[in-house]
Amino acid sequence: MLALMAAEASAVITMRTLGFMGIWSVPKSENTLMVSEKQAAIAEAGHGLIRAAWRGETPEAVYDAVVLPFDRAARANRRRLSQRGFRRP
Repeated sequence: MLALMAAEASAVITMRTLGFMGIWSVPKSENTLMVSEKQAAIAEAGHGLIRAAWRGETPEAVYDAVVLPFDRAARANRRRLSQRGFRRP
């Protein structure tokens, strides 16, 4: 799961970088979205960590509770940005 998330995050970083260079089509709200989505994922991961640890779940379940919000965000971003494609002049 972590390797797939890293690949998706790398693709998102590439598309966003190309977007900032004017090569890839990104919405004007992309800068704000980058920050706000990370804040939401960090909060969700923290809550998941506390809930899983408080319940005495296995280390694997605690790990999943922390990583899953970041995985969902990376996957959603990759899907959203990959549909936009190259910017047309």
